[in-house]
Formats: sequence, C-alpha cells, structure tokens
Amino acid sequence: MSLWSRHRYSLECGHRVCNGCWAAGLGAYVGEGTEALRTRCFMTGCGLVVPPSGFARFLDAEGQAKYDRWAAKAFVACSPMLRDCPKATCKVNAPEATFCVWDQ
Repeated sequence: MSLWSRHRYSLECGHRVCNGCWAAGLGAYVGEGTEALRTRCFMTGCGLVVPPSGFARFLDAEGQAKYDRWAAKAFVACSPMLRDCPKATCKVNAPEATFCVWDQ
C-alpha cells in the first residue's frame, strides 16, 4: 500500500478523499444537527450517505458524542412509540407508556 493510499479513505462508492478532508468535513457537518446523518460522499454528484463507521473513524470524542446524540434524536423522531424524557438532564428515551427510571 502506498503512502498516498494510506492517507485516503473511501466509502463503498470508491471515491478516495484524503483523511484530513474527511476529518474536517465530518467534524463540521456533525455540528449541523440531525442533518449530519445525511452527509454524503464529498465527490460531486455522488449520493452515497456516510455510514456511522465513517464518522467514528474521523471524529474526536466530542464529535462522536454529538453524532450519537443526533442519531438517537433521529431514531426517537422516527419511532412513534418513543419520546424523549422531559427531564432536562436525562439521556433516556422511554416508550410513551412508561416513565423515566431516573425520576424515582
């Protein structure tokens, strides 16, 4: 493997982009909220969405925590039987018919 190959990464589409561009781009996108979950390959015209493993590869701990929050928020929004716990400091997503165990 050449030095150039080791410093580039591609999604399943095969478009190779340098690691620095991935890190900077994904780091910026994760700050945009749930829109980050729809981030696409950086090559013009490619519609392949970056999978969670792509974010995990390039984000630091803070960025990964943001990504995980957006993913959980999107999951709850798409799940009619779930809702966010109303307690501001709670990180539990509970079914509508239950209560937050942290409030006991």
